[in-house]
Amino acid sequence: MIVGDLFFNQSQPWGDLVQEYVDHIVAAARTTVELILAHSADASTAESLLREIINPAFEGCVKKGTSEGSGSSAATSMWAPDHI
Repeated sequence: MIVGDLFFNQSQPWGDLVQEYVDHIVAAARTTVELILAHSADASTAESLLREIINPAFEGCVKKGTSEGSGSSAATSMWAPDHI
């Protein structure tokens, strides 16, 4: 039981760490896509693609990462001391 308690306590910050990395990865990907569009499409086309397709897709990634990275996920609660 002591090992389970220790693991549970040590794993609590993981959700925040994961979310931080998701945010960095999404920001880097967004910047990359914006730079590619700036060099390969005219301003009107790039703006339309960003508004209609790309930005909504990135928002979906951020929402998915947020919901999976939250501390209340089933994976985190599975390691709660009362489940070990």
